[in-house]
Amino acid sequence: MKNNFKPLGSILQNIVQKHHLENEYNFFKLEREWANILDAQIADIAKPHSLDGKILTVKVETQEWRKEIKKYQQEIVKKINENMQDFEIDYLNII
Repeated sequence: MKNNFKPLGSILQNIVQKHHLENEYNFFKLEREWANILDAQIADIAKPHSLDGKILTVKVETQEWRKEIKKYQQEIVKKINENMQDFEIDYLNII
């Protein structure tokens, strides 16, 4: 008897591609891994808000923290890109 089972990951990837949901899927994965990617303090203060292609918008609690997070913008992008295997971020928009 032949095994016709496919790995769940490949089925999910096919659904994502078929319905053009790559952006939403990537954002979901990033949200799930956020606390593991960044320093705990930054992960608590800055939260992923949206993903538009390669532009990640991050929402930060206060104006003071926005200024501080902007100083580490390139480092945050680098950490995300090192940890997320299926996609890359080019720019971090901080709101």
